[in-house]
Amino acid sequence: MHVIPLDEPHLCVLGDPQQRARFPDPEAEMRRAVDRSNASVAGVQGVTLAVHLCRRNWGRNGWGAAGG
Repeated sequence: MHVIPLDEPHLCVLGDPQQRARFPDPEAEMRRAVDRSNASVAGVQGVTLAVHLCRRNWGRNGWGAAGG
């Protein structure tokens, strides 16, 4: 089985109310992230696609966003 992992940290960060407040339209940001991810795999067949969501781990500086 072949797996193509996609990294999409923006969506998870937009789940944090503090981070959402930084954007005039966080819902539009989320749609844009989904649309770009979908466009990047359009036409891809015969593989499993996986999406990695994270809150941006900055090592000793902590997380980029809060949430579970």
